[in-house]
Amino acid sequence: MLLHFRCLHRSYQESAENTLATTVLLSEVICNGKCARLQTSIAGSYDTTTYHCVPNQICQSLELFDSCRELYFDRAVTACCCDNTNNCNVNDSSIIIPTPQPLVEFPIACYNGIFANGQAMGAVTLSVCNGQCASVQVSGTYNGQLQNATLYTCDPSSVCAALQMTNNCSSPEPGLTGCCCDTDTCINPYTGRSPGNPLYCFVGFYAAYNNYVVGASIKCDGMCASMATQYNGQLAKSYHCVPQPVCKTLELNNNCTTLTTDRDITACCCDGYNNCHVNETAVNTNSTIPANQGTPITCYNGIYVNNSPLVSPTVGACYGQCASITYSTTLSGQPNVLVIYSCDPTAVCDSLSLTNNCGTIDQTGFTSCCCNTNMCVSPGIVPSPGGLTSQLSLIASLLIPFLISVYQLVSQ
Repeated sequence: MLLHFRCLHRSYQESAENTLATTVLLSEVICNGKCARLQTSIAGSYDTTTYHCVPNQICQSLELFDSCRELYFDRAVTACCCDNTNNCNVNDSSIIIPTPQPLVEFPIACYNGIFANGQAMGAVTLSVCNGQCASVQVSGTYNGQLQNATLYTCDPSSVCAALQMTNNCSSPEPGLTGCCCDTDTCINPYTGRSPGNPLYCFVGFYAAYNNYVVGASIKCDGMCASMATQYNGQLAKSYHCVPQPVCKTLELNNNCTTLTTDRDITACCCDGYNNCHVNETAVNTNSTIPANQGTPITCYNGIYVNNSPLVSPTVGACYGQCASITYSTTLSGQPNVLVIYSCDPTAVCDSLSLTNNCGTIDQTGFTSCCCNTNMCVSPGIVPSPGGLTSQLSLIASLLIPFLISVYQLVSQ
């Protein structure tokens, strides 16, 4: 198995004072592909080299076999691939190779590929990453034309942390921009999604009867989702931001399907663009709630049909209120009850007069609850006016995170 050296490296060209300055951020990891590097000049005079581990398909599509070449669409950038020796992508003898770090993180899925001026150059793959999804963009001019090349890859978390780029983007130098994030496909070259360009999802309700709408758009670290059914013969729909594992379990990736356990309900998940789950013209998604306001609480996330979990439940931070929405439907004469637990904006809960309370949402047929303390709504737990729960509910709320961990461990 080939070892691969990874760093962000900037070196200033020699100045009139005959001095040389360098900045090196590095980590060595085990690589199942090829060692690679990108070289260019930024701001007209600063030589920059970035080091990577990339899937074999990327090097093959660029016809790079232990060699280097200028990129077709951006000849100001030179790309190299190799696998003949460990750390073969390091061409600077002054760099000290660090000890490789063990793989201690849960794997996520990340895009890998090179784009020049928005066009894919060669293969683009979706691969397992034992670190963080990352992108590195270098910008410059060639023959008087502005050019940019972006590499989408997987970076060690230590490099992202050293650059203060975990779930963030920054420009350590003019013409050089990097991003890192720690969830599946959180940097997407096709949709433009990145920590610097987050996904926004409308959270709220819609009923076709009388065009009843309530809700607002929030920053979403998962996927936009919706649940739709019929109420009094007309569309009734709720909109959500849900963790990616919920959509994965339902096999929903920018598509919709009827739930196998309750075919009277259609579920959708997407992350292609902001508010991608809203296609009703009566729903105004322009009202946006600022992200991460106040102190977060812990909320239960999951979907239950007739008291049985449809997806593996999770617990996550919420900058709003814990919430539940109950759908009561009848299919082929059989009653079905679906409950989705999530995090809702406080403004939505307040507008429905549901803070620390439960009630029926007008014109929708939905029953909803909201509350503003940790784990205050979940299976068997409902909020009470004033934010209080019964002693049994309080004990259950303390046990739920442990039970979820056991459930997920047994399910593996």
